Parts: sequence; structure tokens; C-alpha cells
Amino acid sequence: SSGINAESQSVLFSFFNVILKVDKLTMEHIPEKRPNAHGTIDREVYPNTGQITFPDDRTYTFFFYPKERAFYWDRDKGYTDNMWLDGVPSDCSLVLDDSG
Repeated sequence: SSGINAESQSVLFSFFNVILKVDKLTMEHIPEKRPNAHGTIDREVYPNTGQITFPDDRTYTFFFYPKERAFYWDRDKGYTDNMWLDGVPSDCSLVLDDSG
């Protein structure tokens, strides 16, 4: 099993492991030099949309394309230069507190 399903998905980027749940997400910094970021995600729309707060920075609006495993920050694809591309599936089994 890949560990990826409709309710839970984990995507690894260079410095963050992104854990997507039904309506929440956590970005766990690797290595642990920054605090985890927490936010909400609407996985019923394509692209998935939401907001996430990085405690040491600010709150961002994002557009997430699950098939591409790509995040576009503040504006949608084609309208922003701030993006995370080429995420890879991760079998992360971490259980994180979504209360943040």
C-alpha cells in the first residue's frame, strides 16, 4: 500500500512534509528548524484551495494540484511566481495534532 488515499495524503518537498487530511493540512519542517504550519484545505474542488499559517511568517492562500503534487501560493497557477513543484509521495506515518 502506498499510504495515500482520499482521506489522508502525504507529499514530501525539499524542506517540508505536507500531511493532507480531509479538511486540514500540516506542513512539517524538515529538519526541525521552523515550527510546523497548520491550515485548512477544501479537497472537494480542483485545484484544492485553502489557507495555511506559518507561525514565523504569515498566512498564505494556496492552490494545490494533487496530481502534479504542486502548491501555488497567493494566486493560482499561471498567476504567481511563488510555487512548490515536484513534490513526491511519502509514506509518512506521523500522527500530528491538527488543533493548530
